[in-house]
Amino acid sequence: MLAYSQAAEAMLQMLQHRTGFALWMLTQRDDRGLLTVIERTESAYGIENGDVLPSVGSYCEEMLSSGRPLVIPDTHARGDTPRALQLPVGAYIGIPVRNPDGSLFGSLCGIDPLAAPSSIADDAQFFRSVGAALSTLLELESTTLAAQAQAHTLMAAATHDSLTGLLNRRGWDEAVACADAFCARHDCDATVIAIDLDDLKETNDARGHAAGDLLLQRTARAITRAVRATDVTARIGGDEFLVLAHAPVNSTEGRRLHERLLTTLAHEGVCASLGSATRIDSGSVAAAWQVADVRMYAQKRRQTVR
Repeated sequence: MLAYSQAAEAMLQMLQHRTGFALWMLTQRDDRGLLTVIERTESAYGIENGDVLPSVGSYCEEMLSSGRPLVIPDTHARGDTPRALQLPVGAYIGIPVRNPDGSLFGSLCGIDPLAAPSSIADDAQFFRSVGAALSTLLELESTTLAAQAQAHTLMAAATHDSLTGLLNRRGWDEAVACADAFCARHDCDATVIAIDLDDLKETNDARGHAAGDLLLQRTARAITRAVRATDVTARIGGDEFLVLAHAPVNSTEGRRLHERLLTTLAHEGVCASLGSATRIDSGSVAAAWQVADVRMYAQKRRQTVR
């Protein structure tokens, strides 16, 4: 299967050939309203992969807000040319691209400094089909990545914790490496959440190790219920658990997952300290793990003081 970036590049070139537009690009939108260019065709506009563009006040924002393709053959005829990109835009085509869960991933958009024939609006269904195809490819790659990771670890008992069924340290390290590669390829974020039980030793001392094992298993089940199917969960030590959310995830979704874990663990009567960090803020998924671990222990110390 072609990598998503290769498929996106091929579709952009096809759209450029079909429309004659100077620039086509695939962008990812974050929760701040910024668009990061994932792939683009060569053009005189000077936009490069990795460039961050504002969406507020742009045609892309109008298109993303509606959730439907937007085709404007002649922007000057509308008399409302947006100024967000600081670029000459005579014609515009925007197509929403969605994440596997149906939320907006970003946009597939084309611009040209000159107006296009009004007949280009007749291709709206074609543009909609291209956007749907890219959304399907994104879902397929995300699903394939998760399936490959799961198939690999299920066949290798050495990567799983026998008590909880979650990944062990070796499996976690492999998952982090895969996630780092995925996020770098798509320039997307990931969240790591570190979880440490507060009373495992007390349970073992007061009720025996069998009770402690049941607590660990109950914790693993609660974590599994709280996360998404594509998220990675691990137990890497006695009472240390980890969650890796990507494919894809933004900072808002990461915070929601953190809160969901807190709620689910509390509902199960599991006392735990949590810390989380994002790839974008930390520099890599591996670095986010270390930051999340530090924040988790800081939270544990605060709870001990209380």
